[in-house]
Amino acid sequence: MFNWFLHFFDLIFPKICITCQNSLLKNEQLICMNCLSDLSFLYDYQHLKDNKTYYQIAGYVPIQGAFSAFQFDKGGKLQEIIHHLKYKNQPYLGTILGEFLAKQINQCPLPSNAVLLPIPLHAKKLKKRGYNQTSMIAKGIAKVWNLPINENDFIRIKFTETQTAKTKEERQKNVENIFQLLNTIQNPVVLIDDVVTTGSTLISACKTLYQNGVNDIYVVTLATAID
Repeated sequence: MFNWFLHFFDLIFPKICITCQNSLLKNEQLICMNCLSDLSFLYDYQHLKDNKTYYQIAGYVPIQGAFSAFQFDKGGKLQEIIHHLKYKNQPYLGTILGEFLAKQINQCPLPSNAVLLPIPLHAKKLKKRGYNQTSMIAKGIAKVWNLPINENDFIRIKFTETQTAKTKEERQKNVENIFQLLNTIQNPVVLIDDVVTTGSTLISACKTLYQNGVNDIYVVTLATAID
């Protein structure tokens, strides 16, 4: 009886993809495989020290490698998806994206003893949003690559205004000294973020880690904006 009711409910209120509005298949959640497959995968992981994300950060602080999985196009599907993730109260979408990212890569290109470190939100913003979208992305990655997540030892201690309308120089100044490492981390660290534009937030995070004795730093972002 209950299964019949669920089937009837789906007929009246069908589950649809958040981007194309087509009905989702039984094994799809929030976003259809067609839309996921339309995302531009960059294959940056094949060259951890030869891609835009790496160069944006390595010029300011030593890191061991970096890559972004997808190309971020203004007005494109990925922008719409990330808008849903951050502002439409759909945290599980981050897990879906993280899993999809990791599954595009046959084998984890990072050290087997690495720890995933999501870029933290300030407590004020976390309370308002209810979740950290980068933590959700990290959970999807961790599920596929079997890497642990550390969400307790790295915090954001300063509330910052949105970076959207700021220049690169203003962004860098806006995020100076905004993070704090509470406890020593011995393992290689993989910073996880959603979208990298100028890289200012990631640079600030990497500097904090490096200045506190973390020498093996990698960066993985869901997407990067291509000029």
